[in-house]
Order: sequence, then C-alpha cells, then structure tokens
Amino acid sequence: MWRCAATALATGALLGALFLQGPPPDPSRPGVSPPAVAAGGTAFAGAAGMAGAGSAPVAGGEHGGWDDSGSTGTVRNPATGRDELVYPAPDELAVIIGDSQSDGAAGVPGAATWPRLAAEALGYRPVFRGRGGTGFTTSRGGHLNYVDALRAQQWLLPRGPVGLVVVQGGGNDARSGAGDAAIRGGALALISELRAGYPGSPIVLVGTLARSADDGGGRRHAVDGVLRAAAGEAGIPFVSAGDWLTTRGLAASLADEVHLDAEGHRRASGVLLEGLRDLGLQRRDTVLAGAATEGPAAG
Repeated sequence: MWRCAATALATGALLGALFLQGPPPDPSRPGVSPPAVAAGGTAFAGAAGMAGAGSAPVAGGEHGGWDDSGSTGTVRNPATGRDELVYPAPDELAVIIGDSQSDGAAGVPGAATWPRLAAEALGYRPVFRGRGGTGFTTSRGGHLNYVDALRAQQWLLPRGPVGLVVVQGGGNDARSGAGDAAIRGGALALISELRAGYPGSPIVLVGTLARSADDGGGRRHAVDGVLRAAAGEAGIPFVSAGDWLTTRGLAASLADEVHLDAEGHRRASGVLLEGLRDLGLQRRDTVLAGAATEGPAAG
C-alpha cells in the first residue's frame, strides 16, 4: 500500500509540473489558494491530497485524525471550488464529521468509536473527517471548527456521490460556552456546504451525547436540542443523543466525564444503528442481500 501511495505521489508531482496556473484565490476563504489546474479545468494530485498554500491538510493526530487510505488522487469539485479525494466506490463510503466521540479518546481508537461502528454495521466503510476538541463553532489549536476546516481544506472530503454523510458533535461547543445562535449558524453553514458537494447523498445530523435534563445534562443536553432545531430548519434527519447516558444506561460505561469506554462505544453504536435504520439509511444492497438470504415470509 505504501509503495502505491508513493507511486501516486510521484505521479501527482509529475502531473502537477505540467499544469497551468489556476484561478486566483477566493477572498471569502482566507489562506486558501486553489491548486493549479489543467487546461480542462480538473486538478489532480497524489493520494495525500493537495490543499492551497497556507492550508495543508492535517492528517493523523492524537486520536487518529483523518487519512486517505484507498484514495487514488485528488480532483477539484467545480460546485464547491475545493479539492476532493477520489475513491473507487464512493457509494460504499459513509463520511463521518465529528469530534472526539468519533475521533477516539480515553484509550478508545477512532475505528472503535460509536459513530464509526454504527456506519460499519449499516454496510458502509466509515471515512472520518474532523478532530477531537472541535465542533460547530469550536477550534482546537490549529484545527478549525467543522465548516472552517472544510473551507480551508484542513481535511479533504471524498468525491461524491457517497452513500451517507453523518455529522456528529456539539460537546465542545457546549464546553466552550458558545451561544445557541452561533452553534445553529455553524451547523447550518456546514450542512449547506455538504449539500453543495453531495447533492444526492443523504445527510444526517447526530446530536450531543449527554445525560437527560433532570439528570444533570445541562448545557450538553441543551445543545442537542439546538442541533435538533437546526436539522429541522435544514430539512435533514436528526438522531438525538442528548439523553442516552441516562435513558440508555450509558453513564455506567463512561471512561471520564464525557467519553465512553470501549464497551460504552459498542453499546452506543447499537443505539445509533437503531436510529439510522429507523430513518432508512442502511445501504440498499445490504438490505437487498439480507432480504434474499431470509427469503419470503411463510404464508
């Protein structure tokens, strides 16, 4: 795999030398200079992707960050003006944008987090974008909030049409003291950007993991409600997690005040899976395969 990645990088560098000068930077996206484009208007880079000057993609990280495993290069999406990673079968992917609940924390790696486990159980290959400590308004060090990180190409989305997009978060916005209007605005801006890139892909918003209001849920529980309202305003499905620690007994599986242990992630993934299936978001070919295996019901 590393040899293929190195070959892709070398090929990208060679082709990059042949490209013509691209369009001027978009003044609405500070620090982002579009990569050079060929005469046909399509950019290509190596598997690691190519962001503009001053906005190199952030890969890896404390809890895994994001990676481009399986991608074959980078192309410019004319609908958004951003680079996107090319995958052989995008319809098999579930793009998950989130914080440490998806990125991994408290000794639990990203691959074993509840949003990713649920996406896998639906039949998708999870592709994570985001970073622990960030959110709809909240940055962490050099890692920007969700929508700003997308616009600055700190991480690159897969080229669509992907099978599913899951946006999870809100906990760090609650911790940072962000107001309802700011959180709502950040969520709506992100959803708008995602719709532009994935006009035919289902997008679902998952709320903030918390206790119920009468069990000390506090601001985290309230932010879950803010996100529910934002999802309704945007017209996309919403799965509330704002009382799971109480109603689903997940508080017993906390590794710290807000993060689950490995068993907790496994259990929470089942709760999310239930919600996503109720919304009809399981992969169609997986559903059809299951129906074929089960056969017709006895009459």
